[in-house]
Amino acid sequence: MTGQKIIDEVKKIEPIDVTEGKSIDEVLNDIWTYEKEQRNIDWMRLYEEGKLEPFKIIPEVKEYLEKRGKELHITRERVDEIIKGIQYVEPWTFSESAAKKWAQARGSDIKELIVRQLRNLQVIEGSDAPAAIAGLMIGAGVLAVGFTEAKVLSSFLALRGAREGWAVINSVMELGINVIKFFAAVIVAGILIPLAILMLKDAIAYMVIVNHTPSDFVLEEDPFFHDGKQVVGFRIEENSQRVIPGKKEIRDPDGNLNAVVYSAGLFIAKKKDGALVGTSGALKFKRNAHAPHGLHIGWEVPLTGIHGWNRCGVSMQEEESLKSFWEREINSVRERLEAGDSSGKAKTIVRVNKKTHDQGYLIASIINA
Repeated sequence: MTGQKIIDEVKKIEPIDVTEGKSIDEVLNDIWTYEKEQRNIDWMRLYEEGKLEPFKIIPEVKEYLEKRGKELHITRERVDEIIKGIQYVEPWTFSESAAKKWAQARGSDIKELIVRQLRNLQVIEGSDAPAAIAGLMIGAGVLAVGFTEAKVLSSFLALRGAREGWAVINSVMELGINVIKFFAAVIVAGILIPLAILMLKDAIAYMVIVNHTPSDFVLEEDPFFHDGKQVVGFRIEENSQRVIPGKKEIRDPDGNLNAVVYSAGLFIAKKKDGALVGTSGALKFKRNAHAPHGLHIGWEVPLTGIHGWNRCGVSMQEEESLKSFWEREINSVRERLEAGDSSGKAKTIVRVNKKTHDQGYLIASIINA
């Protein structure tokens, strides 16, 4: 693509949100209608048969992806390489406006953000114009999502203007529209749809941890579980670090600030198979310049009210152990929909969407104090 054609495409870029003006039920209906008509995969049947797990490419999904790759003229070797990349959820990269929206979310806002984001990413697969693909990424507020291979999407700067638009269109053209569309298919069918069904069907704790500070937040140890098990954890595959990177500034060659981007780690836990209780536990992050005593985050999403209600907890102080933190901040309280603490240069606020016990959508925001 010539320079002038890139400029012409830049002028067309507008944020696109295909869910705008629709209720959450309408968006969910759009998601399942698309899956039925475009993929012909009976996701609910797969769930009922116990086959459905994020990052596990079952034969039905693999068959679809191989067929889709052939339609998009992607070599079999490249298709296999991309599918093999689904092992971990790399930290997501949010635009500044998206990060603020997630930080301010309360109650049903949390579930809506997740579902609407899924729908916008789903539509990318059916788009052909570079400007439309860029607009959908900008509308979703996500610069990168999924796994290591999806880092190619990180050039979608969530700002309009000549410099930012140039980077967006250039990255699409360099990689190729068909490859971008295939990445979208793999991310949605291999990761996000199975996660969405787990969210709707199981006792699940779905936590998004957004890092607004310039410091990296690294998990110090394995999560503590009183009940349940981990389904999804964030991890940078290149170095196997379980880290949520600090915010980054994107500047042009002249040093002008183009964008500020923020990373978010996705952590999902659910009840153990056949268990009569839900999931409860805690995470611990290492000390850093913004959290001199480390960071501890806890959750509980029980199956029934007998075991209490959804709750969350946080501490940025010295703690004897993850278990003792969990005992004090989670096990000793009946319900808590919001918790906060501060230390050093940062404060952390954790919110859960509702007190009822079947599903908990949590957002933890680590922000400058």
